[in-house]
Order: sequence, then structure tokens, then C-alpha cells
Amino acid sequence: MRIFLDEQDVIDACCVYVAEPNGRSPEDVEVDLQYRVGEGVFASARFRFGWAEHRLSEQDIRDAVVYYLANYHNFVPEQLLVDVQFSPQTGVAADVVVRL
Repeated sequence: MRIFLDEQDVIDACCVYVAEPNGRSPEDVEVDLQYRVGEGVFASARFRFGWAEHRLSEQDIRDAVVYYLANYHNFVPEQLLVDVQFSPQTGVAADVVVRL
């Protein structure tokens, strides 16, 4: 099975990934996804109140997608293979293969 997460889904996953371990609500997090040649995909995440900034690497974004799918949609993390992609037309997305 395959799951495709568009840019907003990836942002939501990053918000959850940053917020929950810090005892905050995902709604309190703002995420800016970015792509740079040579660096790949990364994100800046910050809390709306306090403005502590977190930089998420491409691996962190993959981990965020796994965390989100496991905790919000009951997938088994070990069965998920996440490929983070960038396209100028659609932005950042994640293609997830679920191994059964």
C-alpha cells in the first residue's frame, strides 16, 4: 500500500512531531518547509508563544511523518518507508510505502 502526503500533511506531521514531546499543542507550532540545492529538504519550526526555533533535517521530517502516521492513524512504524520529495510545482511531499 502507498500513502501520499502533500505539503500540508507534511507540515501537520512536523507540528505534531515538535509539539507533543514539548508538552505543547500542534496548533502552537508554525512550520516552514524549505528546499535548497545541495542541502535537500529541511524545515524550521517554532512555537507561536516563546518562539524557540527548531531546525528539522530531512531525516527529522521522515521521522515526523512516521510519528504522525503511527500515533494518529495507528500504523506500525517499522512497516513504513518514507521518501521526502520536492517539486517546484507541488512543494514538499512524502511518498510512504506501507510494508505488510
